[in-house]
Amino acid sequence: MKTFFDFLPIFLEQHVYQPLSLLSTPAALSSLVWFVIGIFVLVIEINMPGLFYFISLAFGCFAASLLALLSYSLFTQCVVALSVAVLSFECMRRFLSAPKRPALRTNIEALHNEQGLVMHTIEATKTGRVKVNGEEWAAVAHNQHAILQKGTHVRVVDTKGNKVIVKAD
Repeated sequence: MKTFFDFLPIFLEQHVYQPLSLLSTPAALSSLVWFVIGIFVLVIEINMPGLFYFISLAFGCFAASLLALLSYSLFTQCVVALSVAVLSFECMRRFLSAPKRPALRTNIEALHNEQGLVMHTIEATKTGRVKVNGEEWAAVAHNQHAILQKGTHVRVVDTKGNKVIVKAD
């Protein structure tokens, strides 16, 4: 009858020595080095919250580890590691950054394309007054030869300084 100690050498050969012999190849050893560097960089990332630089480097190391396992040259591994790091950083920057909001138009800029009412007649080359959104503004006519009488409905087409440029609606 065989005992445990009879099976131990067979067990060690199949489950311990053979997997360790795989690390004796240069490709496997290089892959392990890239993988360990990737894990080390991830640990650095965990200890420095708020920055996402190191996680991108870790992704690059893991990609290089895969290429090393497939026996690619060291130059190719480095190029791919750097490329994956840059690409992953750009992707994370785009997806994790705050969304851009459209510029909020305020004051006189918000009057563009609004309707108003002439309060004081706007003559050809003179300034008049227009009421837009409940506020009075200095106004000039879009067409320099036009005269806009008091009570005319107008639309703001542009602004120039603190004056609005209007045309009849």
